[in-house]
Amino acid sequence: MSKYQDFIQALQNYCDTAVSGYIFFTSTDNRSGRVVLDDGNIISISYANQRGNRALNALAGVELDNYRYDQLMFAGLPDRRLPDSATILQQLSANVRQPASASGIPKAMTATAADNSTARISEAAVTLIEDKLTDLIGPMAGLLCEDYVYNAKSTTAALTALSTELSDDESKALKQLLIANKML
Repeated sequence: MSKYQDFIQALQNYCDTAVSGYIFFTSTDNRSGRVVLDDGNIISISYANQRGNRALNALAGVELDNYRYDQLMFAGLPDRRLPDSATILQQLSANVRQPASASGIPKAMTATAADNSTARISEAAVTLIEDKLTDLIGPMAGLLCEDYVYNAKSTTAALTALSTELSDDESKALKQLLIANKML
């Protein structure tokens, strides 16, 4: 059994026994990550400077070097964009990566004309917003995009949500860019 398969089996066991804590792991290419469990539910995943669904996609099939479980107290909110634990375990077990767009966002998370019931902000708008936010606020842009942009229903919804975290000048600059690109 490979270390990756052993890791998936251990993760399944931790979920089945309803434990809370962290599973820290490293890959053979010297990247690290962690899975946060709360009463057996996977509430957060990070790997290779990615969080949530991006980390889940990056982790699928990776060659693990080592992992360990720590039953520690934690203070964190669950990442509600993650699928349920069973789906996460199934995806990891299948060693299947969802195809990602050029911006790294799983294509399943972007809008399609065929399915308006789960319409999402366009990939072009996400890229434009993320690039501008990076110029405005630096590395925190990725975190704000994960929290407010990737699953937004529209550009307007993303801008409204971001405005709670940005200064008036930053919000105005972002809005002007979206208008200039006919995305708002």
